[in-house]
Amino acid sequence: MKCDPKPPRPVARFTALKRWKHVRFPSLPSRSDLPLIVLGGASEFLYVHALSIEGAGASKIGWFIRLALTEGVIYFAACWIAWRARPSRSTLLIVVAFAALFRISILFAPPLLSDDVYRYVWDGRVQAAGINPYQYIPADPKLEGLRDQAIYPKINRRDFAPTMYPPGAEAIFFLTTRISQSVTWMKATMVGFEAVTVWALMALLASYGMSRHRVLIYAWQPLVVWEFAGSGHLDAIALAFVALALLARRRRLDSATGLLLAGATLIKFFPAILFPALYRRWGWKMPVVFLATTLLAYIPYTGVGVRGVLGYLPGYMGEEGMINGDRYFILSLARRLLGGIAVPQITYFAFGLSVLLGISFWFLSKQIQSESTFVARALALAAVFTVLLSPRYPWYFAWLVPFLCFLPAVSLFYLTVASFTLYGLWLNGGPGSLFAVDSVLYLPAALAVLLRLGWRAWAHWGRTDHLQPPPGTPVLSETGSQTLSLLPKVSVVIPCLNEEDTIAEVIRAVPRQTASEVIVVDNDSHDRTAERALSAGAQLIHEPRRGYGSACYAGFRACAKDCDIVVFMDGDGSERAELMSRLVEPIINGTHDFVLGSRLRGRRERGSMYLPQVAAGHLIGLILRILYGVRYTDMGPFRAIRRTALEQLDMNEMTYGWPLEMQMKAARAQLRILEVPVEYRRRNAGRSKISGTLTGTLRATIRILLTLVRVALEPSPSPSKTPSDMPSRPRRPF
Repeated sequence: MKCDPKPPRPVARFTALKRWKHVRFPSLPSRSDLPLIVLGGASEFLYVHALSIEGAGASKIGWFIRLALTEGVIYFAACWIAWRARPSRSTLLIVVAFAALFRISILFAPPLLSDDVYRYVWDGRVQAAGINPYQYIPADPKLEGLRDQAIYPKINRRDFAPTMYPPGAEAIFFLTTRISQSVTWMKATMVGFEAVTVWALMALLASYGMSRHRVLIYAWQPLVVWEFAGSGHLDAIALAFVALALLARRRRLDSATGLLLAGATLIKFFPAILFPALYRRWGWKMPVVFLATTLLAYIPYTGVGVRGVLGYLPGYMGEEGMINGDRYFILSLARRLLGGIAVPQITYFAFGLSVLLGISFWFLSKQIQSESTFVARALALAAVFTVLLSPRYPWYFAWLVPFLCFLPAVSLFYLTVASFTLYGLWLNGGPGSLFAVDSVLYLPAALAVLLRLGWRAWAHWGRTDHLQPPPGTPVLSETGSQTLSLLPKVSVVIPCLNEEDTIAEVIRAVPRQTASEVIVVDNDSHDRTAERALSAGAQLIHEPRRGYGSACYAGFRACAKDCDIVVFMDGDGSERAELMSRLVEPIINGTHDFVLGSRLRGRRERGSMYLPQVAAGHLIGLILRILYGVRYTDMGPFRAIRRTALEQLDMNEMTYGWPLEMQMKAARAQLRILEVPVEYRRRNAGRSKISGTLTGTLRATIRILLTLVRVALEPSPSPSKTPSDMPSRPRRPF
């Protein structure tokens, strides 16, 4: 087989300019582009129409809520399309273009839903005059010279409240007003920070091998558009720092993570709750930098005293019912369910604190198989904290949206879009209104969570072929039967060398409801392996270069272009192909990227594995745990991996070291790794090429040890490396 010349290897950089330098947009749009254009156009029409609604106050809010919820329905459809769409430059361009258009459409209009932005401009003006913004209320006579008719009359709480925003926010208010003391410019600043958020999310998506156009989940979210571009809320700044902190954590930059998380906390206090999710155990840099940055930021404002730098925050908490417990939905629900018993708010505070501390300590103490789960941990803390807090204003839910680009939880999709119903309190603020609106907001979200948990439990403990899961939940039965027509495509690769007695039986055992294709790679066999593979219905690939890795790589290259998951297994009949769903189901459900079938954790037929194989599995597992902190117990051939993840690994080993190289690079790339027990049988016929002879055992041992040393000494690649950056062929063809 003639090898193509090796293309030059591109260099991955921590910059968006490198990625866009050689972009070539396809001449024909992908199948998802036209629906997204239609949905984006419909959303744009609603944004423009909402600004033209006549009326004022409550009469206008009713129409706005209807339009915003309609935009939410369109947004759900766009998210569904984007999540399933194949990577495409044109799709990404459409997503970014419409996101910019949505914001430009409402950027220059007066704030429709909130007057907080006027306080931002005022605080910047006060600081420019050399006055501490925490010292005086806007109505104080000492600030009379700063008043005007454009900003001052619209400041909320101007007669009794100094500012309550942290020092980081005050610094940005000051810098922005040095350019222009206008509401439009302050809103433009928020949109600029949104651009940073979009860039950081795209970089983080690419680092996980996910399509960058999934940033649509954030960029097209109506809540985000209205609250940031429309009302100019400073949460946009906090979200930018949170997204950058996630990216820094992904790159294992502890100091940068602490600095950026402190920056988010200095804008709004609540991002501090993410600290346990982003902290790496036994690391000291992140907490030190976080504390030092926070303390240093407060120093310029401490002229009003330690309590004074909190500004109106204690008063705001009392005003919003945070002290007496009136605003907490779970507490109100508990009081009603208990027949009106006055559950003291201190009990609720203790309950909420216990829940958050329990989750935090569990995250800090639990050995995580893959560090990439920090995004899921951060989302869990953010969601629990938000529900416990029960915000009265929709923009407090916006910080959940960036996480949905990675973990599309239906309950949180509903919660963020349905938060617009909180504006209904403007229409009817009487007794019981808050509880009624919160019930509409939280109870359906809780029901979605319970249904999801119930379905996962049922799928795990009582798998059957006839039960259909809820729409959009991809689950396979134990025998691999397909429960949904729209599932990721699975390709099965079976490398073979002289397996004529077993290959046909292995191919027939592969559940075709799970696998869309079976590829047999004939590694220069001298028997009838190829003929019997074809007669059993497999796709046959010839790979004359001897080597287990060469055969696996050739099979991977032959997979269909729309393949999502690749399964590797041997052709000797030792694995139970009918149990393939155990490997592919975690990947389909989006919880893992690489699933390894462990023979040592499952049931082994007597004589299927020899003592040196068992010892080698434990020894290699111990070494990899020391090197990468990942627990392996086996180097078994039965495994499944997400295709984009396998492309990211840049496999080079063309010998028996291929399985070990995959496991080491998967751990180094921080893939979400899972080991599941599998049953292992003795070969149905023939003799093993590795353990069957002394020569084969020695050769395999040497190749595995050489692979272990080579990969361990290789420099770690940049986590932002994407499948598109990979060379088309391995650097070592043999």
